[in-house]
Amino acid sequence: MGKVHDPNNPPNLSREQPDGNQDDLPKIMKIPVEVFLEFSSYAHPGDLISLIRTTKYFRTLLLHPSAARVWRRSLSTVHDLPPCPTRMVEPQYAALMFSENCTVCGVQDTSMPDPYLRVRLCPPCRNKELIRWEVTYGLLRNSIPFSQHTKPLRHSRSDNQAYQLRAETEQNERRMKDFYDKDDMDGLVQWARQQHADWYIQAKEGDDLLRYIVSSAEQYSRLLEDMKTERRKHIYEGLKAKGWEEKDFNFWRRSLHTIKKWRSLVEIPEPLTEQAWTDMLPTLQGLLRRNRDWVLEREKHDGWDRRRFKVEELLIAFSRDTNPYRPIVSVLQQPSVRTGPLDNVEKALAFQAPFPDTWSISYWCSLTSLYQSAGSLEKVVKLFDGKRDTIREKISKWRAEAEEQLVKQYTSSFPETAHSLSNTCVTVRGSTSPTEHLPDNVRFLLRADTVFKCDPTQMYYGYGSPGKSYHFPNIPGLQHYPIFNEIPPWTEYYVGLDKRTLQPYVRHCLKEAIVKALLRELDMPDAAHIELEYMGKVFVCGRCARGEAMDWNEIVEHYYLMNKEWVGGRFAPDVFKTKHPVVFKHNTHDLELSASAEPRVHISNQTCVLPSLIAGCLICHWIENFRDCRFDSMEKMREHMLRVHDATKPVEGLHFVTKACLSDVLKATGGQLSDKEGWEEKWDSYHGA
Repeated sequence: MGKVHDPNNPPNLSREQPDGNQDDLPKIMKIPVEVFLEFSSYAHPGDLISLIRTTKYFRTLLLHPSAARVWRRSLSTVHDLPPCPTRMVEPQYAALMFSENCTVCGVQDTSMPDPYLRVRLCPPCRNKELIRWEVTYGLLRNSIPFSQHTKPLRHSRSDNQAYQLRAETEQNERRMKDFYDKDDMDGLVQWARQQHADWYIQAKEGDDLLRYIVSSAEQYSRLLEDMKTERRKHIYEGLKAKGWEEKDFNFWRRSLHTIKKWRSLVEIPEPLTEQAWTDMLPTLQGLLRRNRDWVLEREKHDGWDRRRFKVEELLIAFSRDTNPYRPIVSVLQQPSVRTGPLDNVEKALAFQAPFPDTWSISYWCSLTSLYQSAGSLEKVVKLFDGKRDTIREKISKWRAEAEEQLVKQYTSSFPETAHSLSNTCVTVRGSTSPTEHLPDNVRFLLRADTVFKCDPTQMYYGYGSPGKSYHFPNIPGLQHYPIFNEIPPWTEYYVGLDKRTLQPYVRHCLKEAIVKALLRELDMPDAAHIELEYMGKVFVCGRCARGEAMDWNEIVEHYYLMNKEWVGGRFAPDVFKTKHPVVFKHNTHDLELSASAEPRVHISNQTCVLPSLIAGCLICHWIENFRDCRFDSMEKMREHMLRVHDATKPVEGLHFVTKACLSDVLKATGGQLSDKEGWEEKWDSYHGA
C-alpha cells in the first residue's frame, strides 16, 4: 500500500507534473498571496505536498507558520481522516499520509505509512532504522513506540514480532543517562511517566490512523460497504452467541498479516450463508483464541503498570509524610530577616531522611504482591494502608542501623577518651527546636562539622568517590527513590542495610577543622549543614581580595585547597626547578590566624560591590590552587609579597604584574613568561644564580 488515497476527494495533481503545467507556474506565482492561500486551503493535502516540492517559493510560502490554517482546512476536506495526531504538525501529517517518499532518506517509496511509529520507510531504511522490540519491566516499561506493521526485509517469521525505531531508543537511553548523571530521580520518574502517557495517546491515535489507512485502501462503493457491514454484524452475533466478547474482535494492534486474515473472512462484501459460516467458524475461533491471549496479556501488563505506579505513588507519599526532617524543612521555609537563596522553598523540600531501596521494603512487607496480583487500585490502597505500621517500623530500624554504623566509623578516629558523642546539639536558624525530637546519632550526623570522606581502600562495588567529601544524609547507599525497577541480575541480592556500602565513609579531619573555624567566625558553631547549604552563594572569603561569593561547600573546598599544600607550617609542593629558592613562608588561609585583621569568612549583602583588581602575584600563578591570587590595591600586593614570599622590594614582571588577568599579561610578554620554565630562568638570572 503506497499513498493513502481518499476515494471521495482524489488529488488533482500528481507528484510529477507534465512540462505544460510547469510552464504555468510563473502565472500561479503572480497570484496575490492571500488569494493563493485561500484557494490552496481547498486543495487536497497530497496536492499541497506535491506543490511544496516543486519550487522554493511554494515551499517557503506553504511551510510558514502563517499557513497553518491552510493545512488544517485542506486536511478537513478528506473524508473520515482522523485529526492531526499529537506532537505532529499538519504538513508532517499530510506528508506521512499522502506522499510516496521515505521519511528518513526521502527516496520514492510505495510502502504503507506506519500509524504507530509515524514514519514511512523504504526497504534500506527499514533494515537500518528498525530494531526488535522486547517486553521490558524497567522504569520505562514499554514506553517506546513499537509496531508490527513495519518490519526489516529479513525479519523474524514470528507473526507477533514488533519493532521500534533505533533513533527513539537511542534518544531515550541518552535522556536516561543524563538524568542518572545528574542524580535527578524526580526528573527521571516524571519524564518516564510522561513517556508512558505519550505512548498510550500515540497508540490510540495509531488505531484511528490504521482504521483510516485500511478503509481508504479498499475503495468499495457504498453498496459494498453496506454488504460488509451486514456480514460483520451477523458474524459478530454468531460469535457472541458462542461466548466471545466485543474486545476479542479488536485486531488493530496486531500484525498486518493477522489483520488481513481476519478481514478476509469478516470484512468482505459477500452475503453470509450457512455453509460459509460453517466453513469459516474454526478459522475465526482459532484467530480469536490467539487474539484473546494477546489482549489478555496486554490488559495484564497495563493493569500491572497501573497498580505498580500506584504503589510507587503511595511509597513516595509515605516517604514524604513520615520524613522526620520535616520540622527542619518548615523552619527553612519561614521568612528570614536575610532575603535571598535561604528562602528557596523548592530546594528546602528536597531534604529527605535516608530511605531504603524498594526491594528491601518489598521483602519486608511483600509490596510486589500488591501490583502483581490482579485487583483494583482501591484494593491496592487498602492493602498498602494495612502495611503502613510495618513499613514505618522496618524503615526506622534500617535508619538506626545506618546511623549507628556511620557514627562509630566517624568517632573511631577520636582520642580514646572521647569516643562517645561529645556534642549532639544542632541548630537551624539558631534554634534547637527543629531537631530536638531526633536521636543523638542523627543530630550529630546533621551537624555541619560532621564531614565524611571516602576511604578508597574500603570501597565496595564502586560506591563513593575518594576525591569528595560527604554530609549526612546524602551518602551513597542511604538515599533510594521509591521506584520498582527490575529485580537485580545478581543471584544473591542483599536485603536490608548493606554495611559494606557504608564502610568507606570515615572522618575528614582537615575539612572538619575548616568547618569548625569558619562556623566560629560566623557565630554559628552548632549549625546544621543543610541550613548553610541552602543559604546559597553568600559566603565570601575574608583572606582573598576577589570578594566573590561562594556557596558553603565551595568556601569549605576553597580553604581545603589552600591549606592542604601546607604541612607542619611548611609549604610542601616542590613545583619550582630554580637554583635560587622561591619562598613561601606564610599561609594566608591558616586556620590558626585568629589575630589576623581579616575575618576567615563573612556573609555578603546584596549591595556589596566586587573590588576592582589591579595586580596579581606572578609567583603564586604557577601553583594550581594559588594562581588566582589578585589584589585591589598595590599596598595589599606589597603586603602579600612581604608576608608570603619575603620580598621586600618586589619587581614588576617577576614578582607581580599590574593586571587583573594574568593570562593576558603572559600573552603580552612576547613569550618571555609564556611558560614556567621561562619564568624560572628569569628568576635565577635576577638573583644571580
